[in-house]
Amino acid sequence: PGPANYVNLLSKTATMQGFNALDQWGRFEEAFVSLRRWEREGRINARQTIFEGIESCVDALNGLFTGANIGKMLVKLSEPTST
Repeated sequence: PGPANYVNLLSKTATMQGFNALDQWGRFEEAFVSLRRWEREGRINARQTIFEGIESCVDALNGLFTGANIGKMLVKLSEPTST
């Protein structure tokens, strides 16, 4: 298929190149460390959709297939406890 605005790509003599993340597997740890730091610093925001309680598991699962989630789909079963 290709991009919808292919003529625009040609008129600007732009270059289009594919990218496969698996080609960069050796840099995964470096990327992970950077992404976590950027999240802590507020430079990026990891979006999440959170459902509350075990009774919402079915709704959360269905939401994965209907596009109801933004980012990660999580089911919060309880509050964290300190040990």
